[in-house]
Amino acid sequence: MAVAAESVKAWGQRHKQAAFTSPTLDIDVDAARNLVAIAFRVSRATGLYAPASTSTTTFITFGDCTITTADGTKTAFRISLED
Repeated sequence: MAVAAESVKAWGQRHKQAAFTSPTLDIDVDAARNLVAIAFRVSRATGLYAPASTSTTTFITFGDCTITTADGTKTAFRISLED
């Protein structure tokens, strides 16, 4: 996630988009969804998770994934958007 966050922040700096360089924003959910859509594209994410919360809206984008089972077995996968 840190790599994606850095790429989105760098994009915001290059394009003078303060919303992508600020650590926090006071915006409504619709505005947040728009920013997430841009961040998703900029970071080349392949998935999105929005955990339920009562006081804060959080969106987490991700790329490569590793699933670890209870016995410690790991399975890594990548979702390719390339043809």
